This record gives sequence, structure tokens and C-alpha cells, in this order.
Amino acid sequence: CRVLDELHLQRMELGAIPATAVAGVALSPAITVTVRDALGNVATGFSGNITLALAPNDSNAVLLGTTTVAAVNGVATFANVRIERAAVGLRLVVTATGLATLTSDSITVSAAAPAELVVLTPPPTTAQSGVAFS
Repeated sequence: CRVLDELHLQRMELGAIPATAVAGVALSPAITVTVRDALGNVATGFSGNITLALAPNDSNAVLLGTTTVAAVNGVATFANVRIERAAVGLRLVVTATGLATLTSDSITVSAAAPAELVVLTPPPTTAQSGVAFS
């Protein structure tokens, strides 16, 4: 029956996507992907793998963490994904076998605060006030 077949159609829906993030820090809130049937109900029987990736970008940013998870009762949660470098206009791409690919709104990733300052060339052992180091 055509009506019953349409009820089994499934699509993915992204949860909240942060507009901004910090490089190296897990995206917050955690990214969720919900699989829905044709009526918009959560497809609780779906337990397939869902993969999260970054769309190709000029900054060579990389998505790190667990990027493929199995849905549980139709929902996949990506709790520890983070973007490796600062960039503007990054988009997440969501894929799963048999479902249409989904692309997020853009994310701006700012540089993380420095963890340490490293001096590669030590200053001279003597210095004179008002004169630059050489």
C-alpha cells in the first residue's frame, strides 16, 4: 500500500548547531541527529550508523573526535567532536546509508587561548635600557 510505504520513509534532522566554537574544544551543545519518518515522528527503530564530517574548506580545518556513531532509538549524539583550527564559514555534513545527506548552517571557529609561551631565542645576558635586543 502506498500510504504505508510513505510512512517508512526516513530523513535526518540536525539538532542545535553552534554558530561559534573554539578550536580544539568540543562543540557545545553536543551535536544530535534525529532520524524521522514521513510523518515527522522519531524513527525509534533506526539504529544505523550516522557520520559527521566537515564540508571541504579552504582553511584545512579537520573535525576530530568520534565522527561515526550508531543511532539509539533514532537519535545519534556526537558528544566529543571538535574542530582542529580557527576558520570562518565551516559547515558540517551528515551522512547515513539510505538517507539524504544533510548540511548544517555555517560555524565560525575562533582560535583557542594559548596554553603556553615558548621563547625560541633567549635574550642576551646583558641589556641596556632603551636599546633593542639584537
